[in-house]
Amino acid sequence: MPNVKGTFYGRVRRTAYNLWVGPDYIQHPDPGNSLSGTGVLRLAMRKGITAKPMIESRAVYTILDPGNPKDAILRAIYWDNPNIAPTTHATPYDTPFTIPAKFVQIPLELLQQWIGSLENLPTTIQTTSHEDDSMPICTLKVETNAVTSRFEKTWQVIEGENSELNRAWQAIWQQMGQALQTAPVVTGLEESFSDPKVETERYDLHAYTPSLNLP
Repeated sequence: MPNVKGTFYGRVRRTAYNLWVGPDYIQHPDPGNSLSGTGVLRLAMRKGITAKPMIESRAVYTILDPGNPKDAILRAIYWDNPNIAPTTHATPYDTPFTIPAKFVQIPLELLQQWIGSLENLPTTIQTTSHEDDSMPICTLKVETNAVTSRFEKTWQVIEGENSELNRAWQAIWQQMGQALQTAPVVTGLEESFSDPKVETERYDLHAYTPSLNLP
């Protein structure tokens, strides 16, 4: 893949990946609105190949406080690289662009249901990767306590493989997709990234629809 770092295409790709990984913290600017928190549950998928990826992530942000339960924010990002063809290298670096995104409010009970479905889930550590770059890649991250309880795994999905991990991941992914279409939309949220250069103003909050799925 040619060097695209200083091109418009490189800027779009870098922004898309930063937004796909997600912020450290989300909060509502209204002090009277309790919607805020860190990432508790994140599912992400990459399809296509490294040079032409399609990426989508769905993540839940809230503050887990048993004494003061709060609703959560379900945040989704999608980027389709083939629609931003590398021919855009000739496009001026400062040209505006947007990334489809959506934020909805979900009940804490739904998040707890998703996390509960992962309890005692058997999994393995895979230290080698398959040579087929076109295989879907999934990520699962659960962080209920930044000090004592954090799990993250990224793996390639083999077509036809019906592992318990794949089934649990896909069930949550599909339910998140349903919630993104039916839950109340939230706007005006403020995101905090460890990299202050992330272009959070690039969201198109009207263009997102759940897009990627496992075979």
